[in-house]
Amino acid sequence: MIQIPRGYSLSAYAEMLTNAERADAYIEAMRQTIEPGAIVLDIGAGPGFFSMLAAQMGAARVIAVEPNPSIRLAQRLVRDNNLEDRIVCIEGVSTDLNLAQKANVIVSDMRSVLPLFSHHLPSIIDARERLLAPNGKLIPRRDVLMAAPVSNESEHRRITHPWHENKYGLDLSAGADLESNRWTKVYLELEHLLAEAKVWYTLDYEKLSHCEAHGQLEWEIDQPGVVHGIASWFDAELTSGVGFSNQPGKPKLIYGQAFFPLPRGIQTNRGDVINCEMHAHWVGGEYIWHWKGEAKSRAGNLLDSFDQSTVARRLRTRVSQSPII
Repeated sequence: MIQIPRGYSLSAYAEMLTNAERADAYIEAMRQTIEPGAIVLDIGAGPGFFSMLAAQMGAARVIAVEPNPSIRLAQRLVRDNNLEDRIVCIEGVSTDLNLAQKANVIVSDMRSVLPLFSHHLPSIIDARERLLAPNGKLIPRRDVLMAAPVSNESEHRRITHPWHENKYGLDLSAGADLESNRWTKVYLELEHLLAEAKVWYTLDYEKLSHCEAHGQLEWEIDQPGVVHGIASWFDAELTSGVGFSNQPGKPKLIYGQAFFPLPRGIQTNRGDVINCEMHAHWVGGEYIWHWKGEAKSRAGNLLDSFDQSTVARRLRTRVSQSPII
């Protein structure tokens, strides 16, 4: 019997399996990369879907590594598909793993909305350096981080409205200041973009040596509108000529897009310019995000500026600790 903790859901994995654009791209990249007799390491294997396909494609040995309980289902599915002689399932993290024989191919998808998530990059760097054979291949090969200014009143209102308007006559605006320093997952359409998307960082997994990302961007507004935030997503290259994207306007993927809100909307016209610095700092095992910039009119006049950070969202003021007032 499979023992899965109460309350644990496999719905995210089910959504990935039914998302053809992502799954088909990974499968094609694996077909092009896995040679008969190869050793394959599947990091973040979940219920073992890619691990089992790797075995079907001729891999002699597949190591499926996953820290959460979905790996227990993977073990059952491996048995159900008569692949126990070629696949070993490990409930744990790849950074604790040692291999007697290094992998020819490492397959992974530990992204969240963006690839800059939790211990994704440290795990890939460690696996590439310790667990990948010389001339071995990584899937994915690289992720290109994209961004564009967006107009999305409903999302911005969802974040700030409860703090700006209330029927009780209270000033709650400090709450809006805090909430505008966090990014959220959204699903955008092309019409939300006010300018052409630009690259702000490329994660080349074959060469990557650090876990941070920094970029400076400038956009010229294509159409009049209120800039409510900056959206970011990634274009994935799994292997040469094979990939997918979670960009707005594409078929929806589980990742969605990241929405980095401004403290207030900025009215812009065609030809106005938005500058933005994007920073993802890796600090103490987590990402600290910082996005700052300004909007200028076509004539060069300052329209507004913003300076947002997930650090700024943390409440730092101490309140009275005394039990007696």
